[in-house]
Amino acid sequence: VIHAKKSIDMRPLSVPPKVKINSGAMSRCYLALGIATLIVCGIAFTIWLTYDSLEKFVSSLLN
Repeated sequence: VIHAKKSIDMRPLSVPPKVKINSGAMSRCYLALGIATLIVCGIAFTIWLTYDSLEKFVSSLLN
């Protein structure tokens, strides 16, 4: 008895609508996270650049 190979299903896999909505929400979440990271790093970099003058300013306030 000769058995034929099972044919391969070449149809593209469809994504359920619920997953599509969730991936859109996730991309917005990642975008917001990226923007927040840039803001925090920018603030930290600015403080690092102006640390010496900030230290002098605080010490003048305390004296």
